[in-house]
Formats: sequence, structure tokens, C-alpha cells
Amino acid sequence: TYAAAKNWKDTESRNALDQNIQDLVILLATNGLIKKDDKKTFTITRTGRICASSGLTLETFKTVLQIAEDSILSALDIAVIVSFSGEAGPNGVNLRLSTEEYHNRTPFFISSLRDAAATIEAPLAQAMLDDLPDSSLPSYERVKTLKYQAIAIAYISGIASRDIENKFGVSSGRAKVIGSMCAWLCDNAAAVAW
Repeated sequence: TYAAAKNWKDTESRNALDQNIQDLVILLATNGLIKKDDKKTFTITRTGRICASSGLTLETFKTVLQIAEDSILSALDIAVIVSFSGEAGPNGVNLRLSTEEYHNRTPFFISSLRDAAATIEAPLAQAMLDDLPDSSLPSYERVKTLKYQAIAIAYISGIASRDIENKFGVSSGRAKVIGSMCAWLCDNAAAVAW
């Protein structure tokens, strides 16, 4: 393109582009998304095709690979993973947390998650809960992930939309989007496992 010809006109820019491409090829190959064939050309693997069509970032997809290969996780663990992903987590679904909620509702979010973790085996969620500070509030960003997780568990547990809206201060539409994000990650993990 004209822009490419203009931007990579000098040797330094072309070398930087070449280095970026080499780094990405190594990253993709290391994660099993591409492989070198007998003719020394790269081809995309089945897992690479799933990654490319998933819409997930490579970092989140690596987590999906780990889920598919290592263990069967609970719904709560899935909610934890999704809540920390950029594209599907709190910022990805535009989940708000007011200052009032941060100060007054954080204990409720934590207790909701502790109650859920007490009823199902959820090693990731339990580790995350054990890592929370005892004497102070977690960071604002961490509380957003806690709120997200609590909404996800309420939604998939079949709690009525009106109750979710009242308890968690979120619209039923936003709760549905959060549930959909968790399903999206599960669908991709299932595709990889298959």
C-alpha cells in the first residue's frame, strides 16, 4: 500500500517490521498455532484456526488452551478467567462500579463469591479469594472483577433478572452480556478440547 511504502521506506523501519514479524512467528509457533512443514513454510494448525476465528486475544486464548488441556473448571472458575480478560472482562462489557458501590458493596460481592465457592469445587476462584486483603478493600479494578464474577454466577445460576438488577446494581441486559462472555470462552475451550 501507499502507506506501507511511505512508513517502511527507510532501512530502520523495515528492520523493525521484520523483527516484529519474526517475534510474532516465534510466539505463534511456540503456542502451537502455526507449524513449519517439510517445505519449510508455515501453515496454520487446527488450534491456530480456532484462535484466529475466536476473536480472543492471544493471551486469553492461551488461557483457553490451558483450560482445555489441563482440567475441567467450574462455572465460577470460568467467570474468574473471563473477568480478567481484556476483551470480555469488566472493561470489555463496560461494567461500571461507582465509588459508593466500591466502598459499600465490596463485602457483598466477596461474600457472594465465597458462598458460591463453598458449594462447588473452584480452585482458581478459591485462590483468588484467598489472595484478597483481610483488613482493607481490594483495589478498584479488582473489585470490578469481583462484581463481574458475582454477576456471572448469579446469571448462570438462574437468579431472576430483577433480583440481579437489585442486588448487583446492573441491568439485566448487562448481566446477559456477561453470561454470554463466559459462554464465549467455554465455546472456544470446547472447540480446542474437541
